[in-house]
Amino acid sequence: QEESNTTVQKLELHHTRQELYIFPKSQQQLVIRVALPEVKYQRIEINNPEILVEENSILFQDATQLLEVQIKLTPEQLNQLKEKLK
Repeated sequence: QEESNTTVQKLELHHTRQELYIFPKSQQQLVIRVALPEVKYQRIEINNPEILVEENSILFQDATQLLEVQIKLTPEQLNQLKEKLK
């Protein structure tokens, strides 16, 4: 594996995209972009679930898909949910 060094001419940070652009001094036509990997959430869709409420958790059961999703909430989150459902 070969190692090389790059002298930076300019750095630019794109705040909203969370990307750093590095402009090397030796290669004017090159721009190096450094960014965090994009986060991709997996979505689960449950239709007409059975809803069970326990102390600080909500349980959604879908008998047709044999799927069960449990959501544990803090008391504050539970209050937020109640407010949003009004």
